[in-house]
Amino acid sequence: KINWDTILFFASTLMLSNVLISSGLLKWISSRIAPFADNGQVIWLLLVFILFIFVIRLFFVNVLGVMAFIIPLSFSIGEQLPDISPVLFPLTFFLAGVPGFFFITQSPVHIISFSYGYFSEKDLMKTGVATSLIWLIILLATAFFYWDRLLLS
Repeated sequence: KINWDTILFFASTLMLSNVLISSGLLKWISSRIAPFADNGQVIWLLLVFILFIFVIRLFFVNVLGVMAFIIPLSFSIGEQLPDISPVLFPLTFFLAGVPGFFFITQSPVHIISFSYGYFSEKDLMKTGVATSLIWLIILLATAFFYWDRLLLS
């Protein structure tokens, strides 16, 4: 017996990501965003995109689907910013999109541990909000105090 629902679910998220890439939408988005970072507003640009990725991650349960368009978008943005390493954005965006803090279906670990009944969906959501804020601070601190120096040296 084949679980076609799961296969179709993963295929549909990857197809949606492919449409975003092949249509040129990601290039268009990055060309509209790059001018905002020209005035030294890189921290705000990273902050806005990390929050954007957190929201996108709510709708894309499959992390592969998120990464299939986040990584090309992040490289496209990074390539257009002359004063920073183009790798800074992909590193940050990748780590922003990997964790699934809010829903049980966002992580195999959540699915397995939820099956034991020790926490509810509401508990996970509460914990997810706090964890996301901590993760946001860690990502920004790492991007500007570690990766920035490491990548530009």
